Amino acid sequence: MIIKTTRDALELAIKETAERFAGNIEYRNGPEPQTTRAYIDNKPFPFASDARLRYRLTITVRDSKGAGASISRGWNTEGNAISAACWHAHGFYFDRVLAADPLAVIRPRGNVIDSNGGNWQDFQRGSMVQPSMASEWCDHIDTGESLAVDLGYGKGWN
Repeated sequence: MIIKTTRDALELAIKETAERFAGNIEYRNGPEPQTTRAYIDNKPFPFASDARLRYRLTITVRDSKGAGASISRGWNTEGNAISAACWHAHGFYFDRVLAADPLAVIRPRGNVIDSNGGNWQDFQRGSMVQPSMASEWCDHIDTGESLAVDLGYGKGWN
């Protein structure tokens, strides 16, 4: 995904997200700034931590069986843990980025999430044969309904 924000906002967001999901969330790739002005006079440009840049990054889990991990929903792999952060972990991370920097713009899968909305929109992740939503691809044993209540969705939320 690509996020236009400050490095401080990203660091705070990943720290708070990792705390929420029992220390199991981390960056797989990035955050690396995407800029054509990275060098001045053949020396790296010292970007201030409050400079708003475009960062490309991926969040993942340390333990595929821990909190915030996604599970497979395939016909022959139902319930297998996979090394990817679930929809809820991503949504929580996006909320934390926007709380730290209200001017941030997040672009996951070509969509736009900003302070005007766009987060927590479930999407089709399954197939025509076995349809399922992204929010169904996790097993929150450790976080359970407390995650739903903490995020304001009430009981019965996945």
